[in-house]
Amino acid sequence: MTRARVEELARGRVWTGKDALENGLVDEIGDLEAAVTYAAELAGIEKEDVKRIALPEARDPLEAFVEDLAGVDSDLKVLGLTGVEEEVLRELWQVRRMVETGDPIQARLPFTLRIQ
Repeated sequence: MTRARVEELARGRVWTGKDALENGLVDEIGDLEAAVTYAAELAGIEKEDVKRIALPEARDPLEAFVEDLAGVDSDLKVLGLTGVEEEVLRELWQVRRMVETGDPIQARLPFTLRIQ
């Protein structure tokens, strides 16, 4: 696919796997395990010999934010002492819940939708 065609299709959009496949943006649909298996095959490595490491070691984004904000090792109680607005606190809790899922691959829209 040409660079111009990729730019025409992609342009920062998020595609479903099916649509990406139909538009030629991906070769096939699979999960992380399928990708690791395929990469091992390409490299001529037995899948059981593949070693995974996470670099750098993941930090809890909420705790990192609070540490930066407060300048101390802290927990969520510190948020109440920093004067953080309730709306921001809700957003931070959402990030915390996302992190607690343990899923390293996530997507988030650049806005919050609230239905009242």
